[in-house]
Order: sequence, then C-alpha cells, then structure tokens
Amino acid sequence: MYIASCTCTDYCCRQGHGFIPEYNGPDMSYQCSGLRPNTQYKFKVSAQNEKGWSQCSPTATLMTVAGVCGAPGTPHLKERATPACLHIAWSPPTNTGTHT
Repeated sequence: MYIASCTCTDYCCRQGHGFIPEYNGPDMSYQCSGLRPNTQYKFKVSAQNEKGWSQCSPTATLMTVAGVCGAPGTPHLKERATPACLHIAWSPPTNTGTHT
C-alpha cells in the first residue's frame, strides 16, 4: 500500500471580525504590528499544499497588554509656599496605557 505525503507549502493567517488575510507565506509564524494596547484580536490559520487550501484552524482570541501611561499633568502648588517647603500636586495621566 502506497501512502502519499503532502507537504504544506504556504500558510494564511487571518485576523479580525471579517478574518482578513494578514499573512500569506511559507513561515509558521507571523508578527502582527500596529496593534492597540489592551485590545483583543482574533486569528485563524489555514494551510496549503499541492491539493489546495485546508479549512481554517479554530479561532484564537489573543489580547495585547496595556501600554505605558501618558504623562501626568503639570505640577502646581497645592498649598502656599513657605521659605523651606513646597507642597506640590498634579493630575493623573489621561492615557492610563489602555489606549493610544
């Protein structure tokens, strides 16, 4: 009995709600860039050999981590200055690292 082997030559990585192709090529990994911090993304992958394209893999839901916070507000005097002491305050950053 002869068992033919098929080698996968290409992969297609699809991303998003419409699963738009992000990558087509021979590599079994792909680095996505330009993503938003603290955001979920969905991916599927299919493979191709000389017979055609496979069905897509199950969907993977992956999440980016939060980014760096923005700058706090400008420091200002909180209380009246004295000859030996300054009591200062500032507002928190408007960007807490969860958006760009």
